Amino acid sequence: HRMEMNRSGRWVAANPAMKTYHRSFQLWSAYSPLMSWERIARKWLEARGDAASEQVFLNDVIGRAYDAGGSAPDHAALMDRAAKSERPRGTVPAGFVVLTMGIDCQGDRVEWQVVGWDRRRRRAVVDHGVIDHYIGDQKGWARLDAVVNGEWRTEHGGRLGLDRVAIDGNAYTEEVWSGARRHPISKVIMVRGGNTDNAPLLAKVRRERSSTGKLRPYAGRFYTFNASVLKMRLYRNLKKEDPDEPGAVSFPRGLEEEYFVQLTSERRRETRNRQGFAVYQWIKDPKLANEMLDTMLQAEVAALRHRIFEWNETEWDALEAARGRPDEDQQLDLEDVAPVALQPPARPRPKFRRRIVEG
Repeated sequence: HRMEMNRSGRWVAANPAMKTYHRSFQLWSAYSPLMSWERIARKWLEARGDAASEQVFLNDVIGRAYDAGGSAPDHAALMDRAAKSERPRGTVPAGFVVLTMGIDCQGDRVEWQVVGWDRRRRRAVVDHGVIDHYIGDQKGWARLDAVVNGEWRTEHGGRLGLDRVAIDGNAYTEEVWSGARRHPISKVIMVRGGNTDNAPLLAKVRRERSSTGKLRPYAGRFYTFNASVLKMRLYRNLKKEDPDEPGAVSFPRGLEEEYFVQLTSERRRETRNRQGFAVYQWIKDPKLANEMLDTMLQAEVAALRHRIFEWNETEWDALEAARGRPDEDQQLDLEDVAPVALQPPARPRPKFRRRIVEG
């Protein structure tokens, strides 16, 4: 009925007071006979949950400006959502078969956060904690190793270990490297954040040399990530109240108020440079800590490096089968359930390989 609808339609002024000065018109792809409504719907379903894809859809298909999402959600609203959760802290919800961890290093402590992921780009906060040791302290690394090698119970009675860990290597690079090197590069990577909007989402740190000219040994596992884009994506997803919506974030009950204060501690503010151009900066109250925001971003970087957002449905099916429910005939205590495999499903080697650039 679209052609008849177009013929029967009429323009309605949204701002009649401006008709003498300026008239503008808005049309989007639904009017065009070159774009079926089914195709529009499928494009949106494919884009939901991914910030870059949503922006392209809203700009090109809907013809609307894209909200960058620099305003933080209300931490009290997130607390209320967590309080209503049926899942206790430390438990992995069903369907979230990939676990990543972000680790932030401070002068007197190390803070960590575990996040679960599913095939619909949804994330579930599982647990977080503090190790009261400087990252260069061997006792601190011993405790951190225990966490990195630990497992978390799932809602269906299984156990999951971490697939990938991203640790902040910006401030205490040598100390972080001394401990990270004890783990495989496929398990632990070092990261540092940048707040430039147009930078790559994830890129390897350039191979650096010491004062003597030798290559730094940690270059192979050190990455810079676009913290600004990840913050905007996180804040948009935090505002999604429907838990089934792609990209939605879920919380367990039992998290402290301080967790939510830190998670929402930053704001994106527009300023003007000397040339008069808009420049955006992320700011926070100096009285507030932001370790939970940082570790959340690092956990997402670990998921990006693990390439879970590139897996197809078949690969997710295989992983869910490998890490699925225990047999119903077995009556095992939780302590007796064997850990599930931690490797992602093997991909068949294609005849031609295509380079995927993240960002």
